[in-house]
Amino acid sequence: IIIVVEESGKMAGLLVDELLGQQSTVIKSLGAFMNGLIGISGGSIMSDGKVGIIVDVAGIIKLATSQQDIYQEQSSNI
Repeated sequence: IIIVVEESGKMAGLLVDELLGQQSTVIKSLGAFMNGLIGISGGSIMSDGKVGIIVDVAGIIKLATSQQDIYQEQSSNI
């Protein structure tokens, strides 16, 4: 299953194992300890009491494209 996301005109596909549903939720900060993680914007307490991680789409796309740039640089140096 691929979830297609878009941020600032850039599209990406996120591979997932399973879709569990859709839910409106309140996003909470993960605190100073987890601050600055690329691709994670916060967390939320789910209806079953577990913590759900909120994905930062812009951060995921930035991380993926920066890794692609590094790979292309390494390939061109061979």
